[in-house]
Amino acid sequence: MRISLVLLAACLAGPVALPMPQAKAAMECLPRMAAYPPAAPEPLREERPCPSALLFNFFTRQTPPLGHEFEIVGSHLFTSSHDGSYQAIVEFRLIAPNGQGYGPDGRICPQPAAAADMQVQFVYDDVEQRWLDLDSRGSMDPATLCQTQILWSDQEIADLIRKPRFASLPPAERGRVYEVARGPERRAILDAVRAANADLNDRVPIVFVVDILRADGTNAYFRGKVRLRDGGGPVSAADWGACEQEPEDAVLEALLERRNGVWTAVKANRCADDVLLSDEDRRRFRALVMEN
Repeated sequence: MRISLVLLAACLAGPVALPMPQAKAAMECLPRMAAYPPAAPEPLREERPCPSALLFNFFTRQTPPLGHEFEIVGSHLFTSSHDGSYQAIVEFRLIAPNGQGYGPDGRICPQPAAAADMQVQFVYDDVEQRWLDLDSRGSMDPATLCQTQILWSDQEIADLIRKPRFASLPPAERGRVYEVARGPERRAILDAVRAANADLNDRVPIVFVVDILRADGTNAYFRGKVRLRDGGGPVSAADWGACEQEPEDAVLEALLERRNGVWTAVKANRCADDVLLSDEDRRRFRALVMEN
């Protein structure tokens, strides 16, 4: 069944100032969207919108391909366990026009790798009282759609909905990952982090205030702050170097690997405003890098 403009207009009506109620059942919002029309709707303000209304609003900022319909294959409306904000994730796929697609679902690609072609994460802005798209994976460009697309896995979506904490992680999910206690291994890993920042340590000897330090015997992850070895104060801006954060608050990260018994930093940054870990890193080293 296709969504009419009348239904979309109803979904987009607002503002609605209501407390966060229980999620609507999936069948209350129609899963199929007709081709996107050129007219732009008002900003979406309803706190519990239909997934189709979220996509319709998203399409006002990223125009979808003309003539294609859309099918919603997954949606999640939730309150973030991280900051309490209202968020949503909508997963959808394109339907080829004029029945020209592949298979019973009219897919663009002859051998699609996943049920969805694109996933979009939304957040409700309390100040502006409207939904904004926050992040996305995949594509809705027919020209590139059949190329390799990296989508969020079910586990990654579950982690977005409820941010995991290492302290409460079941032993089966921790695997071989452990907190590195004080001792020779901890000193060796921190020395490797220091070696990755040799330029700074050569200017002024440094120590670390550890926030996270975990290992699995082969890989390790460090996150923390940098302090002067003498006195324990923050590094001066002149010694610190270029960074968007101030030395007092800047966060240093490092991903390490043990090679022939020696720990070596394979990735390191001096500022958390630099992206250290790729999506693949976060997927591979999930238990290493999650919050305490």
